[in-house]
Amino acid sequence: MGQSFKDSIYVGWSSLFDYSSEATLMASKKLPLPRNKMVIQESNISKFNIDSELNNVIEAMSLLEKQNSNINKVTYIEALAELLHKINDFEGKYNYSRSKFSEKDVQKVIDLIKKHNSFKIKYNQREAAYKNVASSNIFTIVHGLRNRDQAYSDITMKDLSKEADASPKGKRIKQLNMINPLTKYIMQY
Repeated sequence: MGQSFKDSIYVGWSSLFDYSSEATLMASKKLPLPRNKMVIQESNISKFNIDSELNNVIEAMSLLEKQNSNINKVTYIEALAELLHKINDFEGKYNYSRSKFSEKDVQKVIDLIKKHNSFKIKYNQREAAYKNVASSNIFTIVHGLRNRDQAYSDITMKDLSKEADASPKGKRIKQLNMINPLTKYIMQY
């Protein structure tokens, strides 16, 4: 699928994208697509609780303010992406334990969430941005450790495998996995 660029710059889909280094750009690719919806604080704290993710963002923000390094930027962006994904999972709803956080810190984070969610991708860059979102998500799935193991294991179907053992083609198919060069050749052509 590839990646899309505009004037030699990777087309991002959030106002929170950080182009200052390759590491921060890779972290920025974890940000979800803006929903253009308002975030709503719900009264049900147990159902829409974001305490853990909110704490991670506030801690990362604090570290970044103390020392503006690439490592701290990456940690901050990844924590923010995790929080945004959680709020998206809750359809834009959230709640947190007020006693655990300062209102000033929470307001900074809520402002960032609103900034991200209200970001409108330029009309002439929409196709490129959507392509990059899809490409980034596919890359994440394919390179995830859980998925990599399954991609390189034999494809099996137990019941049908017993029946196929008697035929020459059935025996050959058992050898088709992602490690076998023949499999890669077949998939490419």
